[in-house]
Amino acid sequence: MGPRTLTADEPRPISTDIGPTPGELLLAALGSCTSMTVRAFADRHSWPLDQVDVTVRFDIKELLAVAGPCPVQRLLTKGASIVTVPTVVAKPPASRSRTLPQ
Repeated sequence: MGPRTLTADEPRPISTDIGPTPGELLLAALGSCTSMTVRAFADRHSWPLDQVDVTVRFDIKELLAVAGPCPVQRLLTKGASIVTVPTVVAKPPASRSRTLPQ
C-alpha cells in the first residue's frame, strides 16, 4: 500500500487483535470511498458541504446500496478477477567473516 503499512488481524481468541479484520477493512474501504464520492460530487456542483458521515454495517445488501457509485462498490459488483500470487522472501545467507592471514 505504497509507503504505508497496514496490519489486518482477527480478534482474540482467534488471533492477537492488533488490527482490523479483513471484513472491517472492506467496510472501511467502502465507507471512505462513498464519502469521497459524495465530496467530489458536491465539489463538482459547487455545493457547500462541511462534513460527510458514512455508517457501514455487515449487511452486504444494505452496504452495497449505501455505497452507491463509488469505485470500490463498482469493482465488487462487476465480478472482479482476483489473482493470488504467492511471494517467498528468502533471507540472505548469514555473512561469514573470515580472518585474513597477516
